[in-house]
Amino acid sequence: MDVRRLHHAGVGVVRTKNASLICLKNIGLYAIAGLAYYVIGYNLMYVDVGGWIGSISFLYGPSADEVALVAGDESARAAVIGNNYAVMSDWFFQMVFVATAASIVSGALAERVRLWSFFVFTLVLTAFIYPVVGAWTWAAAGWTRSASRTSPDRPSCTAREDGRRSPARSSSDRAGASSGPTGPPS
Repeated sequence: MDVRRLHHAGVGVVRTKNASLICLKNIGLYAIAGLAYYVIGYNLMYVDVGGWIGSISFLYGPSADEVALVAGDESARAAVIGNNYAVMSDWFFQMVFVATAASIVSGALAERVRLWSFFVFTLVLTAFIYPVVGAWTWAAAGWTRSASRTSPDRPSCTAREDGRRSPARSSSDRAGASSGPTGPPS
């Protein structure tokens, strides 16, 4: 198949002359995303979230036990395991999602935007936009989670209008389900 047809069809193909620029963009994207999320984004998303955003502080780091464990103090292992949570691994896990959000935009804008304007967008997205929306959704005190806890009568997306949850359908129910307004095929 002709590459020009793939490109015209919207498939992720870039011209040969722009391949090195796309590689540079991907490396820069992850570098900017990692630094911006470490410096300010993680704090906005998880630290002292009071409804809308978390604290505006810089360089939220690992716990003292994690630092001791990385430094080679084996006695800190039990404390880190006892917490069932490691800030360093959580930061890395979340940073990958932040960078993936920016990477999706990168693919959509391939060959359509200048490199530095994309890097500025990546900085704003990974330091502010994604962490604020993430705080709303995933932080324990985020306003969307708080709203769902404070109004238990409000139906969720899986509830029916009468307030009861719809029962899960088995595979046999799906097999005999109607395929449309005319009923099952004969």
